[in-house]
Amino acid sequence: MFADFSPAPSDRHVRPLWRVRDMLFGLAILVAIFVLLSIAFVAFGLDSNGDERPTFFAVTTVACQLLLAGSVAWLAYRRGLRPADLGLTVPPRWRTALIAWFGAYGIIMSYGILLLLLEAAGVNVSLFEASNDLPVEARSSAIVLVLLAVGVTALAPLSEELFFRALLFRGLRGYWRLRTSLLVSGIAFGLFHANIGVIMPFAAIGALFAWANERSGSLWTSIVAHAGVNTVSFLLSVTAES
Repeated sequence: MFADFSPAPSDRHVRPLWRVRDMLFGLAILVAIFVLLSIAFVAFGLDSNGDERPTFFAVTTVACQLLLAGSVAWLAYRRGLRPADLGLTVPPRWRTALIAWFGAYGIIMSYGILLLLLEAAGVNVSLFEASNDLPVEARSSAIVLVLLAVGVTALAPLSEELFFRALLFRGLRGYWRLRTSLLVSGIAFGLFHANIGVIMPFAAIGALFAWANERSGSLWTSIVAHAGVNTVSFLLSVTAES
């Protein structure tokens, strides 16, 4: 199965899909979303005990994903791009999606093992052990669970793949070689999660998902892999406290 884990047959530059200003505009929208969410979090995100409000998190999660997807859709409309240009076509086979899905777990486990080895060697790794846990539990209100389920398992895989793979990665491929495009788009995906404990593994996962997109020619491969990882994480978060 892993015999297919290799660069695409040709590593030549592809025809530019996006202008540089399209990618910069998309990144500017991403920064604006972060700024607005940070302001909203300070104003409304914490309860009287200093804990994050699950309802606020659920609503902002959905809003953030809709804004990301909407920004790419708007840019594509302005450029006259079709869904197929973004990779929204059925892949010739789904094996690449499975490689990306289980490969993501391999990256997460390898990162965990690395931290254990460093800790055993006397290195303080506490800064890198934080995870992006969802502020939700089984007894949360139905509306919170529904919003988070939609936002995390459906909207996030679609919108983040549209932004980081269809816009950023495919845009970079018009100007840079494959490895550089994989690296830069992967790092951007890791930084997007704004948690030093997950930047490195998520950057590697982002590069893996970009490879899946390149290899299959379809964005659905990385969307399916992303949705699989997020769905398992969501179910674990909900059932952990039950």
